[in-house]
Amino acid sequence: MTVQNMKIASAFQLGLFGGLGVLTALVIGGAVTTLANVITYVFAAVFLALGLDPLVSKLEKFKFPRPLAVLTVIVGLVGFLAFLIWSLAPTLITQSTKFLDSAPDILRDITKFPFVVSLDDQLDGAVGSALADAGGFLTDSANWPSLVGGVVQVGISLFNGAFGLLIILVLTVFFLASLESLKASLTKLVPASKRERYTKISQQVSISVGRYVIGQVSVAALNATLAFIAMGIVGLPFALVLAFIVFLLAIIPLVGS
Repeated sequence: MTVQNMKIASAFQLGLFGGLGVLTALVIGGAVTTLANVITYVFAAVFLALGLDPLVSKLEKFKFPRPLAVLTVIVGLVGFLAFLIWSLAPTLITQSTKFLDSAPDILRDITKFPFVVSLDDQLDGAVGSALADAGGFLTDSANWPSLVGGVVQVGISLFNGAFGLLIILVLTVFFLASLESLKASLTKLVPASKRERYTKISQQVSISVGRYVIGQVSVAALNATLAFIAMGIVGLPFALVLAFIVFLLAIIPLVGS
């Protein structure tokens, strides 16, 4: 084989392997995209399990068997969430409806801000017109389903959300109940000479993540509570809706807090 033929063969092999690499990356990317929801559920359940594990450990110190401790924590969590939904949902729905009805007035007040007035003048009234159109769109209840893709899509989204929460709850129970055995199984995969150090580090990571999850939720709840109290003192309408938004935003690490 001549040098030129060898160069052609090498170039062909390089292109073939490059194409196979790109194809493999596309296949992996497609698989990850397809399983994105499942991966999200698993990670959410792992974080919840690590966040609830300190509570389970506390109950174990009071001579609770781990299955009973896990059951107690999960029942307490579900009961607490059910109580919140039962007590807050009617008011939240009512205030949300009033908030949407008052959207034109709120947007009209926004157009009176000096910054918005200046910007509106520079853009020949485009800002005021856009805010007025947005207020009119939000006021018409017939447009609300279109915000999330139509009535059918709303139902599908609600069903998927409820189903996703159920999956996360089941996975959380599984991870909580088998957390110690999972840690032991992972430890066996580490070389014997490094197992002690790995065990210490993994335990520290587990405790740190659990405390972080509890701390983040506690900070979000505290922010929402203080915001609700402050808005109630000054008589701000839709205090519960805005406090709920504050809670959701405060859950976001760093940015929300």
